[in-house]
Amino acid sequence: MSIGDPAGGGESAAEAMSLRAERGETTVALRGYRHVIETWFQGGDWANQWLSLRHLAGIFAELGRDADAALLFGAVDAAGASTALPFSPRDADHLHGVAATLADRLGPVAAAEARRRGEMMRDEATVAAALRAITELT
Repeated sequence: MSIGDPAGGGESAAEAMSLRAERGETTVALRGYRHVIETWFQGGDWANQWLSLRHLAGIFAELGRDADAALLFGAVDAAGASTALPFSPRDADHLHGVAATLADRLGPVAAAEARRRGEMMRDEATVAAALRAITELT
């Protein structure tokens, strides 16, 4: 998979991983996201990085990695990417639902604390946390 080209290969790979996750191919999606996230980080493409981390947070929530998901959502919010494009009304509804689910499962105080930690993290630390969680899951 080559995703570093400016012609859109990275965006295509990230979209493919999102679709794989939706189809239940979680392990394949996570391994692909590892490569996508590393490539965005090495290339300094933070716009696409935040979108990929937003998708990854949703996958973490689906897998019950609630603290990791809340942490990433906090970091994504702090970066201003929680409503960044591409973003459809369906995405907004889904993100609100995930946030509510995380608050229910973690408890409102723990969910807020995890999000606060994410908001305070440096970009590099956010990427490291995401990659660490992917490693633990795969």
